[in-house]
Amino acid sequence: MLSLLPGVYNTIRSSYIYAYNHWLRLSLRTSNDYSYTKDYVTMHVRNWQVWLADWVGKPEVRFLEIGSHEGRSAVWFLQNVLTHPTSTLDCIDLFTGKGLEPRFDHNILKSGRRGQVRKHKGRSDAILPELPEAYFDVIYVDGSHRAADVLLDAALSWRLLKCNGLIIFDDYLWEMSKPAAQRPQIAIDLFLEAYALRLRVVHHGYQVVVQRTS
Repeated sequence: MLSLLPGVYNTIRSSYIYAYNHWLRLSLRTSNDYSYTKDYVTMHVRNWQVWLADWVGKPEVRFLEIGSHEGRSAVWFLQNVLTHPTSTLDCIDLFTGKGLEPRFDHNILKSGRRGQVRKHKGRSDAILPELPEAYFDVIYVDGSHRAADVLLDAALSWRLLKCNGLIIFDDYLWEMSKPAAQRPQIAIDLFLEAYALRLRVVHHGYQVVVQRTS
């Protein structure tokens, strides 16, 4: 009998999550406001305005975001950089948090630019190899905090980046007291060393920005 309990628990948990997400989707449809619970964007806006200035309003600009969470950064990119209707944003996320995917969908819809967004739900290491080579102008890496995941995202993203395009790494200085394997810094450092002859470091702070030169 006890052996059945985990299965029963998982079934109940899955049903609850489905019901909650369905309720949240219905609630958000009637909302005229964005639905955010955290702000990871405002502190970076001033830098983004400088780094991304060359792409503002241009046609056929291609952005890729690894780790979209509630869509707050995606909405900022859409409203402040990808303002030409032919520009696009690909968003990759597991969307496993409670109510996360409905909030993302709502916020992207609220932006008025849903047609410019391609949502990819799943693991980045499975999705990135399927994306077209040398296609993206800017890639924003903000998925996992684990060093191994960040390094893999960076390596898989390199093939997708156009020459002169940018990769923006978030959280270089995140939680410095944690073991190196549990935070992005060492992965970003290794990537910078491995590709040193093919990139230029544009910025090195809490976020690290590199430009592909060859």
